[in-house]
Amino acid sequence: MKNFYWLFCKSNCTLLFLSFGCISFAQCIPDFGAASHYALFTINGAIGNTGISSINDDIGTNVGAITGFEMPTVVMGSVHLPDANTDQASTDLLSAYTKLFNTIATNISHAPAFGSGETIHPGIYAIGGAGSVAGNLILDGDGNPNAIFIFKIGGAFTTAAATSISLVNGVKPSNVFWIANGAIAMAAGTTMKGTLIANNGAVSMGDQGYLNGRLYSTTGAIAVYGTTVDVEGIQLGIANGGSLSSNQAICSETSPVDLVLSGYSGTITKWEKSNASNFAAPIVINNTLDILLGSTIGHLNSTTYFRAVIQKNGCETTTSNSPSVVIIIDSTTWDGSSWSNGLPSSSKSVVLSGNFTSTADFSTCTLTIDNDANVTVISGKTVTINGSLVINNGSTFTLNNDANMLQLEGFDTVGKVTVKRDTSLLKRLDYVLWSSPVQNQLMQLFSPFTVSNRFYYYNTELNLFEQVPSLSTATFNIGLPNLIRMPNNHPSAGTVWNGSFYGQPNNGNVDLEVVDNTYNAVGNPYPSGINANAFILANNLTEPLYYWRKTNNADNSSYAVYTTAGGTANNDGDLQHLTPGVIIPIGEGFIVKSTSQNIRFDNSMRASAVNVAFLRTVDEKSSLWLDMTSVSGFFGELLIAYMPNATLGIDNAIDGRFFNDSQTALTSMIAGEEFSIQGRPLPFTSNDIVPLGFKTGTANTYTISLHHFDGLFALGQAIFLRDNTTGVISNLKTDSYTFSTTAGVFNNRFELIYQNTLSIVPSTLTSDDVLIYGKDSQLVVSTGKILMSNIKVFDLLGKLLLEKRDINDTVTMIDSNFSNQVILVKITSESNETVTKKYSK
Repeated sequence: MKNFYWLFCKSNCTLLFLSFGCISFAQCIPDFGAASHYALFTINGAIGNTGISSINDDIGTNVGAITGFEMPTVVMGSVHLPDANTDQASTDLLSAYTKLFNTIATNISHAPAFGSGETIHPGIYAIGGAGSVAGNLILDGDGNPNAIFIFKIGGAFTTAAATSISLVNGVKPSNVFWIANGAIAMAAGTTMKGTLIANNGAVSMGDQGYLNGRLYSTTGAIAVYGTTVDVEGIQLGIANGGSLSSNQAICSETSPVDLVLSGYSGTITKWEKSNASNFAAPIVINNTLDILLGSTIGHLNSTTYFRAVIQKNGCETTTSNSPSVVIIIDSTTWDGSSWSNGLPSSSKSVVLSGNFTSTADFSTCTLTIDNDANVTVISGKTVTINGSLVINNGSTFTLNNDANMLQLEGFDTVGKVTVKRDTSLLKRLDYVLWSSPVQNQLMQLFSPFTVSNRFYYYNTELNLFEQVPSLSTATFNIGLPNLIRMPNNHPSAGTVWNGSFYGQPNNGNVDLEVVDNTYNAVGNPYPSGINANAFILANNLTEPLYYWRKTNNADNSSYAVYTTAGGTANNDGDLQHLTPGVIIPIGEGFIVKSTSQNIRFDNSMRASAVNVAFLRTVDEKSSLWLDMTSVSGFFGELLIAYMPNATLGIDNAIDGRFFNDSQTALTSMIAGEEFSIQGRPLPFTSNDIVPLGFKTGTANTYTISLHHFDGLFALGQAIFLRDNTTGVISNLKTDSYTFSTTAGVFNNRFELIYQNTLSIVPSTLTSDDVLIYGKDSQLVVSTGKILMSNIKVFDLLGKLLLEKRDINDTVTMIDSNFSNQVILVKITSESNETVTKKYSK
């Protein structure tokens, strides 16, 4: 039977079988509890030192004195005289000793003397009386890092001088135990490994002795003499499972955040998961780190429990917080009148099985629409979906105009949505640069009453719009807009047109292959707004976004402009004076200049107008918008913004170049170039002077006015326009400035200034103040800031052809029903000054 026990324990034992008294060499050693922190400890006895010793853990006795450990002896721990800690350590030491001594021996035939070059293998060695070691004793673990050696000595235990214990092939000193039912005495120069316990006996270690372990006595003194006691690697406590990061509630088919284990002791051998809280049939996750990555866990579609498995001294335990963490997949269902499990949230999967109209923003884990339900998100509201969207056959999902659907993950949608999009006030012959938020939308079906030759795509190579071929089968390409004229039955007066897209919504990354340093027509591909600044940053754009804002007016630019500094409108044909903002709306196309061979849209850019605020505090940005208009219908706008990261030079993504598609413009001049948007540096100073560029293709009368302003300009900072030709300084916060000009480029004429000086109005009429030009069948006469009293028109013989009295204005119009002849125009001011100018039609 003895041999049977030996074979069984060595090869098959996996637990402590108390009925056989067997301890496996790969299983737990007893827990020493509070006693595990002591290098020297006795339950009842004194502890003394002679000579210079080194002890690198605590020293303690529950009954007795401790002496001789003053400098130069080194104690790298605490000295405990009787207290609550030593009392608990006494209880734990007795418990550990009893468990070790009661183990059944696997070898009872070894002689009482060990050593003299002997090699022995793992086991429980029992000696009936006194035992000893002399010379060298080799403990061979046979390659098992959890191999255990227990030496149970029935009497006293001694070592001869210069005795040494060697551990090979995986043996750890924490798994070696010497238990004597009597005193333990180690002679000078002994090198010992393991934990020694003397029961009812004293313990001593002679001069120059070295112990990689711990010395204990249940009843007896402990004495050391110039001894080193090193507890490195001697861990006598059982594994502590610690705590996992808190429970989570996540979306179905998404990954949780990382799980983190803290406060544990021992070694993590693996992680486990289970659908049951009792971990019936757990699934092993091969991970030995204290972090289990969400990416390692992967997407979950059911509630799952997780725990870590910890091992120490061959003993396994699991995490201690009950004892695992649970990741819950939560859901709620709408049946047409109520929710089954509370309102939707970002951590719940939502099922809409009855008709539903969203009157507020809501977020959901995943969204499923079934049971022929009709679901509508009203204008101005946003639904945010973290995971998948499924629209089953017979059900509908509609986003009304200005409603947004944000999808945070790149899931494809099952089913189709309707996305409604209204235009601004447009006329019959106006165009819109449309970008589809859904896949495979037929162009002609989208706008069936637009004449077939008025659908265009942008040819990057030629820098122009060309007619779409094969229109009957042509669809919108993802991220590539098409210029489409209003339906032929649309009113000629400004009227909103209601567009409607239908298809699988676009989601995830959209990458467009382009040629570097070229202009390209691209468009918002999503059924939600996107953040223009995020798009600019992600694509490293240096030039503005150009938005089509065009009516049939050849004098005006076709594009509104946006940079990170802000946006400018482009013409008064845009009846609502729409200025591009930080949100690029659903369906919006625009022109960009590439800086690489790829332009990307992705879900991180997606936003809705209702959840993105403009930052317009004085500390961040202060802006002003100047409009220039003419009596003939011209409109242009210029933005000046004082903001972070701007300089007086050309700033990529901040300054916006004038698109230069109009002969007339009011611009800001930077390094000799024309800009529709200029960022200028902070801090703002009222001494700043902003050079403005002005050009016109025809002689005309123009008005420069302040459209709106914010930041410090809204707090009282004055804004003046200086006309360097006339010397007039106008306060634009109180007055617009009107002037007349001949055709040409006048980039030194105007400046913006901020000094709070009074306007200077000339009092004398001079020839330089007078401008005459033809408009339609009339003559326009302008005198700058000088009021006119009357005008007389003569031929070259002095015959009076026309007279206009009581004008009392600086600009007036007179009939020009003269034959093709040279005429003389005599202007008299209110102060009776006269100027005569020759004019030829």
